[in-house]
Amino acid sequence: MKNVLLLVCNGTEMYEAAAFFDVLGWAGSEGDTAVEVTVAGTPPRVRCTFGLTLNPDRLLAEIDPKEYDALAIPGGFEEFGFYEEAYSKRISDLILDFDARKKPIAAICTGALAVGRSGALAGKNATTYHLGNGVRRRQLADFGANVMDEKVVRDGHIITSTAPASAMEVAFQLLEMITSRHNADRIRHLMGFPSICRIFNYLKLSDRITTSGMPTEEEIPLIAQSGAEVVVSLVPEGVGTDLRSEPSLVSAASLLFERVPVDFRSPRVDDFESFCRVMEKHDNRRIHVHCEANMRVSVFMALYNMIVEGLPEDTAMSAVEEIWKPNETWQAFIQKVLQQRLRERPLCNSN
Repeated sequence: MKNVLLLVCNGTEMYEAAAFFDVLGWAGSEGDTAVEVTVAGTPPRVRCTFGLTLNPDRLLAEIDPKEYDALAIPGGFEEFGFYEEAYSKRISDLILDFDARKKPIAAICTGALAVGRSGALAGKNATTYHLGNGVRRRQLADFGANVMDEKVVRDGHIITSTAPASAMEVAFQLLEMITSRHNADRIRHLMGFPSICRIFNYLKLSDRITTSGMPTEEEIPLIAQSGAEVVVSLVPEGVGTDLRSEPSLVSAASLLFERVPVDFRSPRVDDFESFCRVMEKHDNRRIHVHCEANMRVSVFMALYNMIVEGLPEDTAMSAVEEIWKPNETWQAFIQKVLQQRLRERPLCNSN
C-alpha cells in the first residue's frame, strides 16, 4: 500500500488537484500496487479557483508525515489566496519534513513556489509557471532554485512543472516514483494516454527488458518514454512490416539501435548467437526487443533466459505461450539450440 498526501490550499487550481487524484485513483483501482490518496487542507472547507469548494479528508494539523509515502502539491491562483496559505510556516514545515525523509514531492505549476519557499529547492533544478512575463520563474530563482526551461523537471525526489497542461504528466511521474515505470505505463494506457503498452503484443519480461511486435513511427517515442535505452529489431531490413526509417527514428528518440535479422521461415543457431552478443553488449542498459509480431522475439528471449539467465524452461516459455504456439520449424529450432548448448559448449558465453 502506498499512501499519498494531496495538499490543497485556498486558491488551489482544481484541475491540477484532480490530475493527481484521478491518476492515483486509477492506480489504486487498476494498478499492481494499492494506492490511497488523502486530501489535506488547512481549513475544513477549501475554496479552490473560480469558487469551487471541497472538504478535505483531514486537516493539516492532524497530519503525521511519517504515515505517507509522497506529497502532491497542485498550484493555485494568487487572487484566490493561494500564496497566503502555500507560503505559511505550517506548509513549509510539512514540505521540509518530506524532503528530509527523501520522500517524493511532486508540485504542479506554481505549487513549485511553495516548495521553493520552504527552502527544499535551494541548489536544485526546478521549474514553474512560464508565462506572465516569467514573473513566477524569477520568484522561484529568488528561492535559490536553478530554473530550467522545461515542461517537467525531476531532481532527485522532487518533481516540478510548468503550466496546468503538465498536470497529468507530473501525476504519472509521481506514480512511477512510488510504484514502478511499468505500472505507470499501464495506467497511462488504461486511461487512454499514449503508452508503450499500446504497441502490438507488448510484454514486460523484467525491469530491464520489454518486447513487442513492430512499433509504428508514432510509437517509437513511447519506447524512449518507457525508459528503454536500446531498441533491438529481429526483422530483416525491408522485409514484411519492417519500418524502413526505424534506425533514424530510434536515433531521433535518443535511443541506440541494433538489428539482428532473423528469417521467420528458417531461424538459425547463428542468429541466436548474434542476438546473445548484442544483449551482452548492452547488458547494463534497458532494452526493448521487437520483431513483427513478437513471435521470433518471444522464442529468442525464452532461450536467452534459459541459457544466460538460468530460468527454468517452464518459466521462460510462459512468455512465449502468451504470444503464440511455435510451429514445427520453431519447435525444431528451440530443440536444436538447447541440444547444441548441451553437446558442444554454452551459447552466449560472455567470459
